[in-house]
Amino acid sequence: MAEGKTKTSAASGCRIEGAGLACLLLLLAALASGCGYSFSTSPVSGGTPSLFIPVVENQTSEPGLSALLTNSLSSELSASRRFLIIRSETADMKLSGNILSLLDISLGRRADGESTRRRITVTTSLVLTDREGKAVWSDSGLSDFADYQALAADDLTTRKNRQEAIREAAWRIAQKALERLDAFREGF
Repeated sequence: MAEGKTKTSAASGCRIEGAGLACLLLLLAALASGCGYSFSTSPVSGGTPSLFIPVVENQTSEPGLSALLTNSLSSELSASRRFLIIRSETADMKLSGNILSLLDISLGRRADGESTRRRITVTTSLVLTDREGKAVWSDSGLSDFADYQALAADDLTTRKNRQEAIREAAWRIAQKALERLDAFREGF
C-alpha cells in the first residue's frame, strides 16, 4: 500500500455517523421485514430448503424418458446448491412433474424425400408444493428442443443421435426449471 493511504474495513471498526447511519438502519430494517413469505427449512438442511423429486410421470410412449428427466432435474437442482435433494416425502418441498408430449419433426429433406435433420421437442408440466401439499409454483408448458441428424443409411447412428437430442432437451428443461424457480424465489 502506498505511504499516506489507509485502509478501513468493517473488521477494523468503521465509524458511521449522521445520514449514513440512518440509511444503514433503514436498509437493515427493510431486509429484516421481508414480504412475509419464505421457504420452510429443516434443521437437517442447515437453512437450505430440502426438495423431494419423485419420478416424473410420462404420458408419452418414449421409453426411459421419465428417468431421464427426473435425473436431469435432480442433477441440475442439486448442482445449483439452492436445494438439498433428498429421497423422502418429508422434504420441505416436492417438485412433481408430467411429461406431456414428445414431438419428433423433420426440419430438412433430401431430394428423394428422406429426412436429414430432425427436431425433438419435449413438453412438461411441473408443480412445486410445500410440506402441506399446497402448490406454491407451477409451469404447465415448460418445453425445450434439440436437433439431430438423421442418416437414412445408418439407422443405429440415427437412433443414437435421437437419444442424444432427447437427453439435451431434458437437460435444457431442467436448466429452465432452475431459472424459473430462482425467479419465483426472488419474487418473495
